[in-house]
Amino acid sequence: MNIKIFFRILAFTITALAIMFFPWDIIEPKWFQRILYYSIEFVLFITATEVAKHIFQHYYRKRKGLKGNTSDNIIEAVNNLHYIII
Repeated sequence: MNIKIFFRILAFTITALAIMFFPWDIIEPKWFQRILYYSIEFVLFITATEVAKHIFQHYYRKRKGLKGNTSDNIIEAVNNLHYIII
């Protein structure tokens, strides 16, 4: 497994656990609580889409026999779609 994908999955897991188990009631200003919560959710969403993109590209390159960081139109389309979604 690629080390970048491993660290992204690890970041996704840590962020998801932070959202689930963080005691949100201790943050007193409610506006700060909302900003922090939605910022963490946005980071979680970005990390999930990055991991999905890299997993798709890994298996696509493996199936097509592309080496290294070479790309074709499908990989570029997935990258562009990812940037549009983000």
